[in-house]
Amino acid sequence: MAQAPLDDEATAAVLNWMLPHFSRDELPAGFSPYTAAEVGRLRRNPLTDVDVERVRRELLDAIAKAPRD
Repeated sequence: MAQAPLDDEATAAVLNWMLPHFSRDELPAGFSPYTAAEVGRLRRNPLTDVDVERVRRELLDAIAKAPRD
């Protein structure tokens, strides 16, 4: 999301839509939606040292195990 062509408000809206739709059971109690200001602050410090292959493998494994509607 750090380099997405969306502004901070649109990015927050996408995240706030995705989280309850795809991760409802994993959201912590008392979760509050992201704000544009929060997204802007977090985007200024993107993750740069990521093991892309490992993360991709973990994401694909999680998707494969996710219940289907």
